[in-house]
Amino acid sequence: MRLKRYWMTGCMALVLMAAGRLPELRDSEDVPDSKVGWVTLTSRHNLDDTVTKLMQAARSRGMSVLAKVSPQRPGGQDMSKAPALVLVLGDTDGHTPVVQDTSNANPHLPMKVLVETQRDGSTTVSFHDGATLLSDANIPSEFIGGMKQLPRVVGAAVG
Repeated sequence: MRLKRYWMTGCMALVLMAAGRLPELRDSEDVPDSKVGWVTLTSRHNLDDTVTKLMQAARSRGMSVLAKVSPQRPGGQDMSKAPALVLVLGDTDGHTPVVQDTSNANPHLPMKVLVETQRDGSTTVSFHDGATLLSDANIPSEFIGGMKQLPRVVGAAVG
């Protein structure tokens, strides 16, 4: 997937709209590239504690937490069966990167972290590893720092 547009935003309407969609991390024929670049780790903590630790780890590394959103599941599935939260992280100025692969595609938030309680009771944390973005020679420099920090933030929180 080659990304075409990059920008930084603090616009909460855009952040909440993009964060509110649950990323499709499972197999999907409709969205073959949907899992490319996503990493999922299992946390030793429950959902609430994991989210708290993610927020602390982000702030300790100079990042801001722009949004904490309960996402909508595809097809209106009941969220009570498997609770989830999305954190949108950003820079110290309260901006987060937004990318699009085509002009009419939905915007993606590469600094979005999905925390889910699985049916077996475990908690997983999924995030974009940034390799797709960081390998693009046209990426703006303001994206790079936060994207490189994201795996460290998640690692500190799930351990």
